[in-house]
Amino acid sequence: MAKLPMSNDLLTPESNHYQHDRYVFALASAGLGTWDLDPLNHVVAWDDLCKQFYGFSKDDVVGYDEVLRCIHAEDRERVDQAVTWALNPASGGLYEISFRTIGAEDGLLRWLHCKGKAYFNENGEATDFPGPLRTFLPTGKPSRKYRPPKI
Repeated sequence: MAKLPMSNDLLTPESNHYQHDRYVFALASAGLGTWDLDPLNHVVAWDDLCKQFYGFSKDDVVGYDEVLRCIHAEDRERVDQAVTWALNPASGGLYEISFRTIGAEDGLLRWLHCKGKAYFNENGEATDFPGPLRTFLPTGKPSRKYRPPKI
């Protein structure tokens, strides 16, 4: 039988790969994607599941403006305002919001629930803004191709 690492074993440099695998497995099992907004460079880095939630098949790092374009037009301003507020030290850095995306490459409509926490330096500037997100179906119906309303 294979020996599982004990808590002291998890603190050794050799265990980093094991810890990372456990972390990735736990997130995937819970259906959570992870993202990290770099507020200084206005880019978002994300894992494979998060990319899938936004309908991307490539690019681990995407500009914040491109991410905003993937957010449903009716939700885009609200999401941007919530991000802006979270990046303000007066907010405590907390972020939580539900919104719709239109997949960048696949055109699928998805509902996402996103949380985050901005971190600030001694000057009150946001330096990092990571968090998890998950997809959900509020109506219980499968995602579908988005078709803009006819005018």
